[in-house]
Amino acid sequence: MKMVTFGPVASATALVTAALKDAIGELGEPAKLVVLYTPIELDFRGLLKRARMVAEAPVVGATTGGAAFTEHGVTSDGVVGAVLGGDDVDVQVALARGLRSNLRGALATAVRGLKPAFPMVSPLVLVDAFACDGEQLVDVLGKTSPVHWRYFGGFAGDCQTHRGTKVLFNDDAYEDAAVVAAISTTSKARMGVRHGFTVPGGAREFTVTATAGNAIQELDGHPAANVYREELGRMGVQLREDNNLLSQLVRQSLGVKSPFGEGLKVRTPLGLGADGSISLGGSIPVGSIVRVIEATPDAIIDAAAKLTADTIQPAAEGSAVRARFIVDCGVRRLILGDRYGEQIQAFQGRTKHPFIGFASYGEIARYGGSVQGFHNASAVTTLW
Repeated sequence: MKMVTFGPVASATALVTAALKDAIGELGEPAKLVVLYTPIELDFRGLLKRARMVAEAPVVGATTGGAAFTEHGVTSDGVVGAVLGGDDVDVQVALARGLRSNLRGALATAVRGLKPAFPMVSPLVLVDAFACDGEQLVDVLGKTSPVHWRYFGGFAGDCQTHRGTKVLFNDDAYEDAAVVAAISTTSKARMGVRHGFTVPGGAREFTVTATAGNAIQELDGHPAANVYREELGRMGVQLREDNNLLSQLVRQSLGVKSPFGEGLKVRTPLGLGADGSISLGGSIPVGSIVRVIEATPDAIIDAAAKLTADTIQPAAEGSAVRARFIVDCGVRRLILGDRYGEQIQAFQGRTKHPFIGFASYGEIARYGGSVQGFHNASAVTTLW
């Protein structure tokens, strides 16, 4: 396998397709897949049709939660891309539409049509963030595909406007849909997940006693938002009731207690309802034990560095990293602010290698040895 990345580049169709053409020239062989991560405001049909003509290969991608990056740099309003090629890689793509009305049926139909050529299958999955719950999506993927498939990917973003996200598939952009690009190879991909959140000393435990979709209504039988505010106050954190509430909430997320030690499942608070509910970036089952957890910019950057070391060092012992995908939660961008570039440097690590990533609204990493498959406030990576 070989990956060549390009961008950041301004989001004009002519500039993107010129960069794509140069990348294919550098690849030196026919492209098997093109991946694009873009801002939400684009002439998608014009761009994608040109990209397909230039690449003569499937095109997939997603709109971002305010950041997209390669080893060349990071952008908030531009486009980044990558092309994959090589005799030892095969890519089969499918589009699943109508997730809101029939999640299982749509995904099963899409997956059923994929016929990977090589034994090691690692599908890249990109999803409209407002089409379905991440926990349900990962559960359905596990039940409708072969057990050895190892999924990675993320939910598209819209730069924190929360008006709608899109996934890109060949000649158009879609809502209420998911894209599956089954990347199959002769060697197994390496995968990893890190978040950087920790449980503060003396954190209290609360039982989730009522939920509605992706919102917790009650903790220990009391309005969840009231319990959360009280716990923050006990920790010395006072929320400012202003337009920057989300950027405050994400630093003190909820961690679901796991039977597997401190391998926390993070759920990000997205808002506090007048009815006492807490809207989250993913569902939590009734009966779960949660605690308020916290992260600092230093901890987020350190987690990115450890993720890189954990996955690249073993891979580099035999050969150089040939291709790497990163999906980084958009709330990490909110926590890091103007230090976001430091995290990109941490993703780079000490070895020069091609990588592409974007800020998402939820991360997917389901593989052997992983306790969970849907993540918030985390960075996930897959590399060959």
